[in-house]
Amino acid sequence: MTSKLSFQYAAIALIIGALAHIGGHIMGPDTIGFMGAPPDVIQGARDGTLLYYAMMAGIIGLLSGLAYLAWSKKKGRVVRLVLWVFTIFFILRGMIFVFFIWPAITGFMGDDLAKFWFHFIASLFILTIGLALGLGLWKTRGNTT
Repeated sequence: MTSKLSFQYAAIALIIGALAHIGGHIMGPDTIGFMGAPPDVIQGARDGTLLYYAMMAGIIGLLSGLAYLAWSKKKGRVVRLVLWVFTIFFILRGMIFVFFIWPAITGFMGDDLAKFWFHFIASLFILTIGLALGLGLWKTRGNTT
């Protein structure tokens, strides 16, 4: 895969992530709970708190901003540093799928197989974002224009 395709995939996947957060918000507190939001965030969604809306806007803005940086042709040193930081974050977060065989990790899902598979596939999806960003950054190392 070329660096251009790696960055394009990451950008599209990040936009899908932002849209998933918007969709979860539209579908309501039960959906964001299913998607893994902690109880205080779910309650904030039910109550319509400013903190909840600020957090949702922050997540959507961050994912969209990262998509923009990944898609942009020119990646200076600061942009590359930011993308490397989030590459590491997405890889580590995505690796959680390895622990899904451990009941203590999956215990919060109870017997809900749909929730288990959603989180398993979401973790793999997040891992692919990190790997795509990392591949693109690695292939363009030394190129900070």
